[in-house]
Amino acid sequence: MAGSSRKYIEKVLKILHETERDGLLTDHRDEGLSGISGLKTVGVLQRLARLFASEADACYLEIGVFQGLTLVSTALEAPELTCFGIDNFATLDPEGENQAIVRERLDRFGTPNATLIDADFEAALEGLDARLQGRKIGVYFIDGPHDYRSQMVCLLAAKRHLHERAVVIIDDANYPDVRWSTRD
Repeated sequence: MAGSSRKYIEKVLKILHETERDGLLTDHRDEGLSGISGLKTVGVLQRLARLFASEADACYLEIGVFQGLTLVSTALEAPELTCFGIDNFATLDPEGENQAIVRERLDRFGTPNATLIDADFEAALEGLDARLQGRKIGVYFIDGPHDYRSQMVCLLAAKRHLHERAVVIIDDANYPDVRWSTRD
């Protein structure tokens, strides 16, 4: 392994250890920013976004926005980094309110660097070139549908858009279909 690659991996591991020890960089729960992602997941995404914040050709992408906790928290922590969240709000939204909640939070917290892509993840990934405008995905958070095929599509469709030092975070990796497709 080349020296610079090893140092980069050590830097990412340090981020994981810092998050395990210290949790969130900035906590906005008292201001009404909530969701179902774990606080350590949010803390890791915040730190990883900072890692790419100074790179104009990098961005953050997440699949599965729910109510915007990870998208807003990440965008706030790295205001220089373009952030995208993809969700069509077809699941986990029995009252049909999540899209409005996300948009309200993006406005209230002042995250002009964050864009909600209201689309099916497959369609959004197919049309990603137009959104990225030459950027590469530095941090890729996958928390979308947890069936085998969907997970595989999320991984394969984004592959050509990944930054050479991309970090991919897969939520719910203990689910059998997610684990199997990720392994495959």
